[in-house]
Amino acid sequence: MIPEWAADAVSGGDAVVAVRHDAADGRFFDFGPLHLVTTGALDRLSAEHGAAVDPVRFRPNLVLDLPGDPEPGQRLTVGEVAVQVLVPTPRCVIPSIAHRGNPNDPALLKTLAKHHRRDVPDFGRATCFGFYAEILSEGVVHVGDEVVLG
Repeated sequence: MIPEWAADAVSGGDAVVAVRHDAADGRFFDFGPLHLVTTGALDRLSAEHGAAVDPVRFRPNLVLDLPGDPEPGQRLTVGEVAVQVLVPTPRCVIPSIAHRGNPNDPALLKTLAKHHRRDVPDFGRATCFGFYAEILSEGVVHVGDEVVLG
């Protein structure tokens, strides 16, 4: 689903896509190098969708055991790593297509659009799930590390 702020930029059937590929090791990412989702948000989405939703559909760097997504500007520490939440992650069709053992699920994007429209600071409303974060201090993260807000 094209976010409202991008719809105005699309003319004559041409799509506008802004991507970044400037990570030091050449990896591709579309906005931020760190994308996170929470178990609480996944549980709510699964209930809204009527079936379990595999977090791999959203390609997060980390799945955090939190009741919901922190707000933009909020800081958190995961293991030794401190991050600051930037913006909610706008979603496209990718989570609903087949990949990594998950079958096509075209209804997933409809569920997201119905229940997960959010304001993205400085842009407008979009269908979002998860959030981008900026890394404030590097370190090591292990499975099961505590997540500290603030």
